Amino acid sequence: MAVADPFRTYPCPHCGEILLTGTTPCPACGTPIDAAVAEAVAGRHEQFQKAFGEASSLVITARLFLAFFALSFVPFLSLLGQLGVLVLLAWVPVLFLRWYRRYGKLDYPGDEYRQARDWVQQAVVIWGLALFATPIRYFIEYGVR
Repeated sequence: MAVADPFRTYPCPHCGEILLTGTTPCPACGTPIDAAVAEAVAGRHEQFQKAFGEASSLVITARLFLAFFALSFVPFLSLLGQLGVLVLLAWVPVLFLRWYRRYGKLDYPGDEYRQARDWVQQAVVIWGLALFATPIRYFIEYGVR
Protein backbone atom coordinates (compact mmCIF):
# COMPACT_ATOMS: atom_id res chain seq x y z
CA MET A 1 0.00 0.00 0.00
CA ALA A 2 1.41 3.40 -1.01
CA VAL A 3 1.90 6.05 1.63
CA ALA A 4 0.35 9.42 0.85
CA ASP A 5 2.78 12.23 0.16
CA PRO A 6 2.40 14.64 3.12
CA PHE A 7 3.58 17.59 1.02
CA ARG A 8 0.77 17.60 -1.55
CA THR A 9 -1.30 20.75 -1.48
CA TYR A 10 -4.93 21.55 -2.23
CA PRO A 11 -7.39 24.37 -1.62
CA CYS A 12 -9.76 24.07 1.35
CA PRO A 13 -13.21 23.20 -0.03
CA HIS A 14 -14.77 25.78 2.27
CA CYS A 15 -12.51 28.85 2.23
CA GLY A 16 -9.94 28.17 -0.52
CA GLU A 17 -6.90 28.37 1.77
CA ILE A 18 -4.02 26.24 0.41
CA LEU A 19 -3.44 23.30 2.76
CA LEU A 20 -1.16 20.30 3.03
CA THR A 21 -2.90 16.93 2.71
CA GLY A 22 -1.91 16.00 6.27
CA THR A 23 -3.90 18.91 7.71
CA THR A 24 -7.15 17.70 9.29
CA PRO A 25 -9.05 20.84 10.20
CA CYS A 26 -8.45 23.91 8.07
CA PRO A 27 -6.44 26.37 10.18
CA ALA A 28 -8.10 29.32 8.43
CA CYS A 29 -11.78 28.39 8.77
CA GLY A 30 -11.77 25.37 11.08
CA THR A 31 -13.64 23.09 8.65
CA PRO A 32 -12.88 19.40 9.35
CA ILE A 33 -11.44 17.67 6.28
CA ASP A 34 -11.50 13.94 5.60
CA ALA A 35 -8.10 12.54 4.58
CA ALA A 36 -9.53 10.68 1.55
CA VAL A 37 -11.25 13.84 0.33
CA ALA A 38 -8.02 15.79 0.84
CA GLU A 39 -6.08 13.28 -1.28
CA ALA A 40 -8.68 13.37 -4.06
CA VAL A 41 -8.78 17.16 -4.12
CA ALA A 42 -4.97 17.31 -4.02
CA GLY A 43 -4.74 15.02 -7.06
CA ARG A 44 -7.18 17.19 -8.96
CA HIS A 45 -5.29 20.31 -7.91
CA GLU A 46 -2.02 18.82 -9.18
CA GLN A 47 -3.66 18.04 -12.51
CA PHE A 48 -4.84 21.65 -12.74
CA GLN A 49 -1.34 22.93 -11.94
CA LYS A 50 0.09 20.81 -14.75
CA ALA A 51 -2.57 22.14 -17.14
CA PHE A 52 -1.69 25.71 -16.15
CA GLY A 53 2.04 25.13 -16.60
CA GLU A 54 1.67 23.45 -19.98
CA ALA A 55 -0.70 26.19 -21.19
CA SER A 56 1.87 28.79 -20.16
CA SER A 57 4.60 26.94 -22.07
CA LEU A 58 2.35 26.62 -25.11
CA VAL A 59 1.58 30.33 -25.33
CA ILE A 60 5.23 31.27 -24.79
CA THR A 61 6.22 28.88 -27.58
CA ALA A 62 3.58 30.38 -29.88
CA ARG A 63 4.78 33.90 -29.08
CA LEU A 64 8.20 32.90 -30.42
CA PHE A 65 6.66 33.16 -33.89
CA LEU A 66 7.06 36.91 -33.70
CA ALA A 67 10.76 36.69 -32.86
CA PHE A 68 11.51 34.15 -35.58
CA PHE A 69 9.37 36.01 -38.09
CA ALA A 70 11.32 39.21 -37.35
CA LEU A 71 14.63 37.32 -37.65
CA SER A 72 13.62 36.13 -41.10
CA PHE A 73 14.02 39.75 -42.32
CA VAL A 74 17.48 40.27 -40.79
CA PRO A 75 20.42 39.69 -43.14
CA PHE A 76 22.64 36.77 -42.10
CA LEU A 77 19.93 35.55 -39.68
CA SER A 78 17.06 35.11 -42.11
CA LEU A 79 17.67 31.39 -42.53
CA LEU A 80 17.49 30.91 -38.76
CA GLY A 81 14.25 32.90 -38.62
CA GLN A 82 12.71 30.96 -41.48
CA LEU A 83 13.69 27.65 -39.93
CA GLY A 84 12.26 28.73 -36.58
CA VAL A 85 8.94 29.68 -38.17
CA LEU A 86 8.71 26.34 -39.96
CA VAL A 87 9.53 24.37 -36.82
CA LEU A 88 6.94 26.31 -34.81
CA LEU A 89 4.32 25.81 -37.52
CA ALA A 90 4.69 22.09 -36.90
CA TRP A 91 5.36 22.11 -33.13
CA VAL A 92 2.61 24.41 -31.81
CA PRO A 93 -0.24 22.19 -33.08
CA VAL A 94 1.43 19.18 -31.46
CA LEU A 95 1.58 20.99 -28.13
CA PHE A 96 -2.01 22.16 -28.51
CA LEU A 97 -3.33 18.68 -29.26
CA ARG A 98 -1.38 17.23 -26.35
CA TRP A 99 -2.76 19.89 -23.98
CA TYR A 100 -6.30 19.47 -25.22
CA ARG A 101 -6.15 15.68 -24.95
CA ARG A 102 -4.86 15.85 -21.37
CA TYR A 103 -6.70 18.86 -19.98
CA GLY A 104 -9.37 20.00 -22.43
CA LYS A 105 -12.19 18.30 -20.54
CA LEU A 106 -10.90 19.30 -17.12
CA ASP A 107 -13.56 21.13 -15.16
CA TYR A 108 -11.83 23.21 -12.52
CA PRO A 109 -13.40 26.25 -10.92
CA GLY A 110 -11.31 29.35 -10.63
CA ASP A 111 -9.81 32.13 -12.64
CA GLU A 112 -6.49 30.34 -13.08
CA TYR A 113 -7.98 27.55 -15.20
CA ARG A 114 -9.83 30.12 -17.33
CA GLN A 115 -6.49 31.88 -17.77
CA ALA A 116 -4.91 28.60 -18.90
CA ARG A 117 -7.68 28.05 -21.46
CA ASP A 118 -7.28 31.64 -22.67
CA TRP A 119 -3.56 31.06 -23.17
CA VAL A 120 -4.25 27.93 -25.19
CA GLN A 121 -6.73 29.83 -27.36
CA GLN A 122 -4.22 32.65 -27.77
CA ALA A 123 -1.59 30.16 -28.92
CA VAL A 124 -3.98 28.74 -31.53
CA VAL A 125 -4.80 32.24 -32.82
CA ILE A 126 -1.10 33.12 -33.07
CA TRP A 127 -0.45 29.84 -34.90
CA GLY A 128 -3.31 30.57 -37.31
CA LEU A 129 -1.96 34.04 -38.03
CA ALA A 130 1.51 32.62 -38.62
CA LEU A 131 0.07 29.95 -40.88
CA PHE A 132 -1.61 32.71 -42.88
CA ALA A 133 1.28 35.23 -42.84
CA THR A 134 4.14 32.87 -43.71
CA PRO A 135 3.12 32.12 -47.31
CA ILE A 136 2.25 35.79 -47.87
CA ARG A 137 5.69 36.82 -46.65
CA TYR A 138 7.38 34.41 -49.07
CA PHE A 139 5.11 35.43 -51.93
CA ILE A 140 5.98 39.09 -51.40
CA GLU A 141 9.72 38.38 -51.08
CA TYR A 142 10.13 35.91 -53.91
CA GLY A 143 7.05 36.61 -56.06
CA VAL A 144 5.77 34.25 -58.68
CA ARG A 145 8.53 33.05 -60.98
